[in-house]
Amino acid sequence: MLKTRAVILAEKEVTYGTDPTPLPAANAILCEAPEIEVLGKKLERNNVKSYFGTLAPINVGEGLKITFTTELKGSGTAGTAPEIGPLFEACGMTHTNVPATLDTYDPNSDLESAQESVSIYFYQHDICHKVTGCRGTWSLEGKAAEYGKIKFEFTGIYAGPVDESIPAATFNPALPPKLVSASFSLGAYAAIIENFKVDLGNPWSLWEDSTRAAITITFGSVAGNKCVVSGPKVMFDSVKYADRESLLIYSTPLIFTPDTGNDEVQLLFN
Repeated sequence: MLKTRAVILAEKEVTYGTDPTPLPAANAILCEAPEIEVLGKKLERNNVKSYFGTLAPINVGEGLKITFTTELKGSGTAGTAPEIGPLFEACGMTHTNVPATLDTYDPNSDLESAQESVSIYFYQHDICHKVTGCRGTWSLEGKAAEYGKIKFEFTGIYAGPVDESIPAATFNPALPPKLVSASFSLGAYAAIIENFKVDLGNPWSLWEDSTRAAITITFGSVAGNKCVVSGPKVMFDSVKYADRESLLIYSTPLIFTPDTGNDEVQLLFN
C-alpha cells in the first residue's frame, strides 16, 4: 500500500451528519500529509473472579480525527469560491460571495445555528474512510518566497473503513501564489514577512504599549487567484531578535484579536 496514493473528497452537508456523496470530479481537495486517528476509549472490565489475570477490555469508537494540509489559492476565477471554501465553513467561518468579484470567510461564533459541516472521503490506496458531520479548525502558515499552506483538522462521525477503488480525481489546476509578491502593513508601518513574524524598524514600543493595529497580508496579484489575509486589531505577542541569512531581524509572533466581534481574521479571495 503506497502512502502517496491517496485522495480526499469533501462536500458541505445540507443536514448535519447526512452524507451528500462528494464526487471526485467536483469535490476533490488537493492536499498533502493526510492522516487519520480513530478517537475512542477502552472500557476496562474490573470484575472479581477466582483466578488471576485481566479480562479483555472493550474498545469503543467515538469518532475520527482527520488532518491534512492544502495550498492557499483561489479558484482561478474571481467570485468563484475556492475548492477549500467548504472546509473554512466547516471551521466556523461564514462565507460571503459577490458574483464575479470576491469570496470572503469571516469568523462566526454562533456555532449552534450557523456552523456548517462537511462529509469527507479519505481514500488510502483502495481503502475508503468515510466521515460525516466533520467540523474542525485551521491554521495558516506563510513563508517568504513560498506559497501559503492551510492545515486543517476535523473531527467527525466514523463508520469504519470500506474496500473501494481509489477514484481518478479532478483538481483545481491554478498554481498557488507566492508570498514573495505579498504586501504587508501593520498600522502605519511597512514590513518584510518571514514566517508571518514581522521585521519592523522599531516594534519595541508597540509591544510595550500593547498597541493593536490593522494588518494586511496579500498573496499573489492575479484576479481569481489572490488571497488577502487581514485582521483589524493585531498585537505583538513578544519581541526578540533572530537571524536570517546572517541578517539580524526581529522575531515578533502576532496575536489576532477581535474589534467588534467575529472579525479577528478574514480571508478574502478575489
